Amino acid sequence: VPFGESAGQFTAPATSWIGPSVLVKGEFNRPFYLMTNTEVQFMLAEAKQRYGAAVNLTGTAQEYYELGVRESFRITGTTTRFPGAATTLLTSGINLADWSASADKLQAIWMQKWIALTNLSGLEAWCEYRKNNFPNTPQSAQVPDNRRPLRLFYPGTELGSNRANVEAQGNIDVFTNRLFWDVD
Repeated sequence: VPFGESAGQFTAPATSWIGPSVLVKGEFNRPFYLMTNTEVQFMLAEAKQRYGAAVNLTGTAQEYYELGVRESFRITGTTTRFPGAATTLLTSGINLADWSASADKLQAIWMQKWIALTNLSGLEAWCEYRKNNFPNTPQSAQVPDNRRPLRLFYPGTELGSNRANVEAQGNIDVFTNRLFWDVD
């Protein structure tokens, strides 16, 4: 559901989980987002911040970061309703929002990317959280043992179409079995 819009017309049968009203039943000429410019800009910012001159990019990490924030505001329609909002955030002096005020530049990139992805692709936002172990979000009060999932469940459809490979993975507990790349 586009940010700020009523959810009434965006019912499950009429839309797709892929993104905010990206796929609508009966409409075949809608745009389809594989990756937004917001996500690309934050990836470029992270690459430049991590590897500096070893990465052959013309911009600076700060330039890519600020473009990512501006694109995040644009794609959600915030710039239309609140012109200058991105500039206000980027010059706010707030840690993890204003580049100059952020002590850890990678955490600033991760935070803004996580926020931007939450509006368009919750799954990607979760993957970023899992990759970076950031942001440090409080656990739900409804989870008494403070456990968080380390991986996604295999959906029932996977068992129906790929049972042998799913069962070959053994008994998977999403709270204790890590993926191969999850070393910490």
